[in-house]
Amino acid sequence: MTIKQMATKLGVSPQAIYQKLKKNNIEVYSLTDKKTKDLTGEGEVIITKLFSSDPAEIKPSKQSVIDGLQEQVQTLRTENAVLVERVKALEEQVSTLKADKESLSAALEKAQDLHQRTLAALPAPGQTVQRDRLTWKERFTGKIRQG
Repeated sequence: MTIKQMATKLGVSPQAIYQKLKKNNIEVYSLTDKKTKDLTGEGEVIITKLFSSDPAEIKPSKQSVIDGLQEQVQTLRTENAVLVERVKALEEQVSTLKADKESLSAALEKAQDLHQRTLAALPAPGQTVQRDRLTWKERFTGKIRQG
């Protein structure tokens, strides 16, 4: 049950619940489930008692606070483990990307060098290249025709 639903059930506004909790030095997070953000069973009981006529039953027990904090610690440890694994995966990905970058840089250098050598081998603009007039057969057989 959410704070809003609890307020509707009690016939008060959600703001009234927050104000009552603050006035009694009760933190909202200690009354809610950390994953769903809904009120816990104990949280519902405490809020209901806050709006009842007997103020002696309002304070949560020390053990319930300790249990809530231990639950938070466990949740944080679990989240931390997940984040550590995520960081390892990202570090691995960065390493792979760096290796890819290095190989691509080397390939680019080779391609640029080849392009430069190709340009150097080409005649200058306006210059013609005189070609021999050998046939394909003459080039590969070595027999040059006469005449």
